[in-house]
Amino acid sequence: MQSLKIFQDYVQGNQLITFSGSNWKFAVRYKRTYDLTRSIPVLRSNCSCATSNLCFEPATLYISENHTLAIQRFQIGCTSLDSVLSSTLECFYEQSCLNDLTHLFKIPLNVTVFESNQTRFALDTTIETLLKNLSIEQ
Repeated sequence: MQSLKIFQDYVQGNQLITFSGSNWKFAVRYKRTYDLTRSIPVLRSNCSCATSNLCFEPATLYISENHTLAIQRFQIGCTSLDSVLSSTLECFYEQSCLNDLTHLFKIPLNVTVFESNQTRFALDTTIETLLKNLSIEQ
């Protein structure tokens, strides 16, 4: 877990741009004789990815122009690693959320929810906390 923290700090401290553009975006301004390209930090909930890697917003899938689907307790952060670590697995404990995901991604499986009584962790435990407490559960 310590190496993940070092990696996060390295990316943030050196302001590296992710391939997905989740922390910085490029803006191009065209002039007649040249093009000007600059990078602009992404803002998430009034938090700048240029100054913090703790900028998050709820993950929302855009189904169509008029329809979106918010995924319970999944977060979008400045990097994919930040997003995963700050999210929880709550969706996998609720059948309607699982149904939405399997329908959206056209997964031809009959998926059932996790049983909350089969873990010592609360449903809203972040994936980061789960990784810090790695153990085998029966």
